[in-house]
Amino acid sequence: MTHDLNSALVSLDLILDEENARLGMPGFDLVPRELVAAKMRVVGVIEAAQVRLVAARSAGAAAPDAEGCAATAAMLERTMQKLATNAALLERRIALCDDLMGAITDEAKRLSGGRSMVYRATGALSHAEQPTPIAINNSL
Repeated sequence: MTHDLNSALVSLDLILDEENARLGMPGFDLVPRELVAAKMRVVGVIEAAQVRLVAARSAGAAAPDAEGCAATAAMLERTMQKLATNAALLERRIALCDDLMGAITDEAKRLSGGRSMVYRATGALSHAEQPTPIAINNSL
């Protein structure tokens, strides 16, 4: 059973390597949907293998050898490092997209003249911004 877990961890490592390489490249490179789907499938296989291992140990099956446990622990450590890198790259990509959408919104407001100023009786100047419709076509 640890063999299934180890082979799934190797598969996840390979997928994370490719995804991290794509996310780390300059410019905007889409991560293929197939890669994301494969990552989700492999994570499901890892979860299923972990459940089977816990069930086997609860049923009184023989504990795996120390060498196998050490190899699995080393693989898990490497995978966790790659997942941390992946999370940081995804956070950076999301932040860049948020900044880009903010800049597009600000420019659309500036160009549409959706801002107005009103003088009040007290002499104060009041600013009002009208919502600017923005449509994003994200079809591939």
